[in-house]
Amino acid sequence: MDRHILNKLNINKIDFCNEPVLYDIGDYYKAIEHYLDKIIKTNEVKSVIQVGDISIPGISDIDLILILEKEIKTINTDIFSIFQLSKKDIHLFLHEPMIFNIDLIKNIYYWSPYPKFKYIYGEDLKIDRPAEDEAEIIATIILIEYFIMGYPRKALEMILNRRIRVREALCYINGIKYSIEILESLTGKSLNYGKFLKDYNDFRFNWFNESDRNNILFNYLLETIEISFNLINVLSNYLNRKSDLSNNVSVPQYPFDFKAYLDRQFFTVFSNGMTIDKWLECIIDFYQGTGIVSVILPEMLFPLIETYSNINQGIVSKHISRFLYDPNNMGTYQPFDGLIKKTAEYKIKFLDDHINYLKHNKLLNRSSNINSFGCPIDDNNSKKLLRPLKKQYHQIRMIRDLYFIKKHKKIWGY
Repeated sequence: MDRHILNKLNINKIDFCNEPVLYDIGDYYKAIEHYLDKIIKTNEVKSVIQVGDISIPGISDIDLILILEKEIKTINTDIFSIFQLSKKDIHLFLHEPMIFNIDLIKNIYYWSPYPKFKYIYGEDLKIDRPAEDEAEIIATIILIEYFIMGYPRKALEMILNRRIRVREALCYINGIKYSIEILESLTGKSLNYGKFLKDYNDFRFNWFNESDRNNILFNYLLETIEISFNLINVLSNYLNRKSDLSNNVSVPQYPFDFKAYLDRQFFTVFSNGMTIDKWLECIIDFYQGTGIVSVILPEMLFPLIETYSNINQGIVSKHISRFLYDPNNMGTYQPFDGLIKKTAEYKIKFLDDHINYLKHNKLLNRSSNINSFGCPIDDNNSKKLLRPLKKQYHQIRMIRDLYFIKKHKKIWGY
């Protein structure tokens, strides 16, 4: 993609907030100890897993997985929340732990294809490793989800909203390495992002000594957007080459259609020669400062949404079918079949089982949300969110139509 288009995104009037605070690695260990001391008193905790490492104290967060009993007898589940800790400990954790039971944790590979776990309390539990062919499908599904919901959407959202939460941005940019790792594993090829990852890690390591750090962070966000689109292109080519994944895609009649989504997100499908550069230029020119984010994706990624929307097993698939997938705006796609369909069905069941477990044990607000595509756990709440969105959506479509009528000849040369 053409980098000069990204350079239209400027740092002016951006509010940098939630800056990292310098802490020692020992402060992290104490925060974990304080949390464990609190929760193990309930006798509901089977095991606690730490995910990843605390690589940069002050910037890194604490990622924990709690494995609890199937039936929680503790009346006050607030005890599992980090918000019962000190302000300092809450800052180090940054978010609630993820909560599973001993059955759900066996399928954790449907959440992360290459989880890096370390048991810090309790017994080591048996986790079912998928077969090699299934593991490849799981990794492909998760990678598609990353690009539909995370990369580059969140980077665009931060900049277009002109508000960058610095610590979250630092963790977000660091997370692109997992997409690179999965894609390199699928394709069997190096994608040559080693220098970017090393330079960025050095920047994070020297954060507290860097005088121009916010400007450098902003440029790394732009580079993350660029890398995301490059990775999407690699993934699309990979999907096209996989005979068991490829589908005949019917092209939408109007390539300018947007798809409304609950969290002020809009999907843009590019086709009929519409390149990423042209879409991105239009979105930056029109939406900068509006708080509206468009997720720009090739059609090859949308059969997964079609597949999910056809499963209709529970909360997650119904959410996708009702609020996310709309053939009138996205076009009609042939859903995946065979092993990928079977794997998608199993993943949806895992996500539904997880939500139902949290609801049954009154743990909804005590666990980080891992369900797909931002599915609201409270269905009634999703309906409340949808009502004002409908009005906003129609207003934006009117503005968009007027804009394209006026501008499309100039922008695309028609």
